[in-house]
Order: sequence, then structure tokens, then C-alpha cells
Amino acid sequence: MENKGVLSQVINFVLYAAIHILVMNKLPLYNTAFCYIYVAFLILLPVNTSRTVELFIGFGTGLFIDIFYDSIGINAAACVALAFVRPYVIQLLSGKHSFEGVSRISIQETGIQWFFIYAGSLLFLHHLILFFIDTSSSQFIFSSIVKAFFSALYTLVTIIIFQYLLATNTQRR
Repeated sequence: MENKGVLSQVINFVLYAAIHILVMNKLPLYNTAFCYIYVAFLILLPVNTSRTVELFIGFGTGLFIDIFYDSIGINAAACVALAFVRPYVIQLLSGKHSFEGVSRISIQETGIQWFFIYAGSLLFLHHLILFFIDTSSSQFIFSSIVKAFFSALYTLVTIIIFQYLLATNTQRR
């Protein structure tokens, strides 16, 4: 990744983390759905990011969020799992379709249907791991699954709204 790309990713990380910590953290829906907008940073990483770098970025992102939540690695574990599974999900969903000429994943590049399935599955996995580790009890399996589903949906809708709001005029055409 060239210097311009690295700087762009650092800015994306800072923006998503700040939005999550300062705003979205305080907007749960009925104590069932929570928006983890910072995960968008991992989902929207460039396609050509190496797996090793992706895992380190996932760990660093989760650890950074854990520092603000005092949650002892829960977000780091969920982000590493997401970073580990992401290339396989891309490969599974793309099938014969190649990402040649596509440097990053976005609604504008991949289409809403593909992006919805891709981001939705990764968000559900992330949230499921996050809530299972958080409860750490088999008593709350059903409530963890419900929270993961609604939180993934809430986060996905928020990411899609951000994608459309931040798209440049050339990307919208």
C-alpha cells in the first residue's frame, strides 16, 4: 500500500473510532441493538491487504476500542476473528467474479446486494463473538444471538447510510 493509501486508512480508522466512541456508543436501541460502527473500518479495508497485515489491523482496532471500554480484549478477539474470516467471505461471495480493478470494497464498487450480504455476514459473526464472550455463560445464548442479529442489522444500516452520505459525485454515477 502506498503512503497515500496508508494515510487514508489511518484517517478512516480515526474517524470511525471517534464516531463510535463519541456518538454511536451512546445510541443503543432498546438495550438490544448496539451500533459498532468502528467495524466498518475492517470491512472496508482494501481488497489487496495481506492477511498478516489484516490480522494485525484487526487486533489493533479491537485493542484500541477495548482501551476505551475497559473490556479486556473482547473487541480485539471479535475483530481478529472478523479479519481472519474476511478473505474467505470475499472469496466465497465473489466466486468466479474477480476483484481486478476494484481496490476497495464499497456499495459503489460492488453493488448493494453483494455488499449487504458481505457486510451483514461479517457483522453478524463479529457481534456474535463479541456478545458470546461478553456473557460467557450458556444461560444467555438466545439473548446473545438476538443482540448479535439486531446489532448487526443496526450497524449495517448505519454503514450503508454512511456509504451513501460520503460517496463523491463521481462514485454516485
